[in-house]
Amino acid sequence: MTNESIGSYDQPIDTAARQHALASLFDLLKSPLTIEKLKGWASESVGIRSPFLQDRVFGKIRWKKSIGRSLGPTLSSGFRAENWFHYLNWAVGPDGVPVDIGKWVQAPEPTFWDMPKKCLDQSVAEARFCHFKPSTRKTFDSTRE
Repeated sequence: MTNESIGSYDQPIDTAARQHALASLFDLLKSPLTIEKLKGWASESVGIRSPFLQDRVFGKIRWKKSIGRSLGPTLSSGFRAENWFHYLNWAVGPDGVPVDIGKWVQAPEPTFWDMPKKCLDQSVAEARFCHFKPSTRKTFDSTRE
């Protein structure tokens, strides 16, 4: 994870505080995640740590060691994904019927990292941005009276 890929987009965070928060988050992410662990981590310093979790979804990819591994230096180097969301937006058409004028928007690329090795499984964790906020922008057809 990089500094640019994590944190609130509208709230600047002091660089030293950001580095400290990232280091402690990396330690937390090396173990299996639970909501309780993430809440506990964020509550230790709400103003700094909560933005790191804002609009984030965490996941894990797990497979048997017998299947093999990526050819790169780490397990996670073999994974890449695109992240898209549909930006909802509506207009009132000439006949008074709502028209979907939303569009698909590419979000930041998910981040992958290696999880600790287990006996029979290999796993890679992921964090991605997820846009949950509905659009409040309204568009109206100016030709309609």
